[in-house]
Formats: sequence, C-alpha cells, structure tokens
Amino acid sequence: MFCALCRSEFVDGFTRCGRCDVSLIETLPPTPEFEYFHPITVFTTSNIHEAHLIKSLLEGSDMTVVMLDSQLPSLNPFLTNVLGGIKIAVAESDLEEAKEILSEYLSKEGFDPSSGTTSPFV
Repeated sequence: MFCALCRSEFVDGFTRCGRCDVSLIETLPPTPEFEYFHPITVFTTSNIHEAHLIKSLLEGSDMTVVMLDSQLPSLNPFLTNVLGGIKIAVAESDLEEAKEILSEYLSKEGFDPSSGTTSPFV
C-alpha cells in the first residue's frame, strides 16, 4: 500500500497515511518526467504588458515559454532596460517557430487590431 501524496510505502493492514491523512492505494502511478531545457531568449522588452502578450502568443502555439526578470519594472522601472529588460525565452526546438510568430507580431506593430489600420496612438 502506498500514499499517493508523499509516496510512502505501508505494510498490509494500513488504510490511511498518518502524515497526509489520505487513503492508501495499491500501486503508485509512474513519476512524471520533467522536461529540462536551456532557455533561449527570443524577445526583450521593458513593458510588462507586452511581455505577457508575447508569452501568451507563444504559449498559444504549444511552446514551453519562460519569462525572465519580469519583476524588474516593479523594482525600478527606470533601470529595467539598463539591467537587460524582461526576457521571453523558449526551448531550442521551438526557436524557429517562435521567430516566425514574433516576425508576424512585429510586422503589425503600430496597427489597430480591431481595424487593421494604423493606430492613432502610435
């Protein structure tokens, strides 16, 4: 018998884990494998809102995306660019697809998304 939470093994006769207070199970499910990757920076900005937008665009294509240094603007917004800005990084296997998505995003910069015309705010 095993605890599904702490993965402790118990002898026959026990029905609950004393530490986690959950019912025991016959066999443990396989341990999930973690995907390790070396993140490659594909986009840098000082705008936290733009960073979240880019992150969501890339995640929408089923990429593993990490946002690095996202707390810089809250610490000191004036030093964000000096310290390298907010970085969006992807796995090396997603690099080419990420570049295509970012190229399309950057080609539409300055356009109003609702009409496709040049935004009056740029």
